[in-house]
Amino acid sequence: MLKKITALIAALMLVCIPALAEGALVISGNAMIDGDTVYYSGSIDSVEMGVYRMTATGAGASRLYEGVMTLLEAENGNVLAISYDEPDSEYALVVMNALGEKTIVSEDYVDHAIAADGRFYWGVGSCGIDGSDARVLIDDKEHSYNYYPLAVQDGMYYYLDGAENSESVFFEGIGAPVGARLCRMELKSGAITELASYGAGFLGLQDGYIYYTRNPYWLHAGGKGETYEVSVHGGLSRTYPETLAPAPLVKLPHDDSVSADSHTHTDSKTP
Repeated sequence: MLKKITALIAALMLVCIPALAEGALVISGNAMIDGDTVYYSGSIDSVEMGVYRMTATGAGASRLYEGVMTLLEAENGNVLAISYDEPDSEYALVVMNALGEKTIVSEDYVDHAIAADGRFYWGVGSCGIDGSDARVLIDDKEHSYNYYPLAVQDGMYYYLDGAENSESVFFEGIGAPVGARLCRMELKSGAITELASYGAGFLGLQDGYIYYTRNPYWLHAGGKGETYEVSVHGGLSRTYPETLAPAPLVKLPHDDSVSADSHTHTDSKTP
């Protein structure tokens, strides 16, 4: 997320402000940083939409692609993005190289991706940085948007799985899914292990440990027009990958209060 925010600020500062000085109208978009290169998808003149590439100093700005994309990740001169003007589909996940050439790698719709070990990873799939060797990791195209990639380390793929609550979660927000569980997949075998139950949030991998949180979350109560809070054993925990035994570090106080327009449901699963 920080990489995306930094890239957008850089793109606006280095390209859009000079354009404004010349009387142009800047249309907001999104951006990514890849080393010393900034990629920006949007418009800098209120007329031509496209994907632009520039150096970190703002020099050499050029338009790579004549169309709008949602940029997800960039690595080694290649950009993983959602393209909205494919002839045979409403959208497609593509890898675009430094020449502006596209390779379709999936028709999944996602909002986040990472680059690791020479590959791009989105929720349910991955491909080589150049768009080759596209693979399905999780066979759940219907909920592809609800899987959130986190990290790849030592042959393990870490992600948040929000598929089960995707139809009833009260508020998705921006970024990682709400009411998701933390999982890891052994990439060689495809075996999946749940590391933390629903309400999980990933903090990172550090010194051989997996750090995560669990927090309450809100769901719709079917067709009743109600929402309710799922109360969990919340707090900060860490797990050693070899034993997978959770070790709570900080426990949050348990709140059993019930408001007038909601009720509380307790998820009794351990962290």
